[in-house]
Amino acid sequence: ESNVAAMGDTLRAHVRAQVAEILKYSGQGEDVLFAEAKTLGDAALSVAEVAGAADMVAIGEVARGLSAMVAGLSTGVWHSDALLVHVRSLALVSAQGAPTAQDAVVLERLAAMRKTIGVVE
Repeated sequence: ESNVAAMGDTLRAHVRAQVAEILKYSGQGEDVLFAEAKTLGDAALSVAEVAGAADMVAIGEVARGLSAMVAGLSTGVWHSDALLVHVRSLALVSAQGAPTAQDAVVLERLAAMRKTIGVVE
């Protein structure tokens, strides 16, 4: 735990950099999202893997859902509109800084959307 705590600033910088990369896709069309799905999914997975240790739990959970959305492509589940909702939710959650009560609502609704469209997590 002390090693993770000592790496906190480095982990947070990594998360912020990966989130910035993901947010570049916010205004993109379906063709770009589809073509760049692996890159987008890799960045989301990277955030999901370390955000909790960086005390950025909500960001990590949105990124985990985004990663699941991209992984759904391999099973034939592709909803670019829902993918963009995740990207924009990541922007919202990361802009708020400290965790808020709204984070839980955002996470709950994203999970419900994934379940409704058939994304297996």
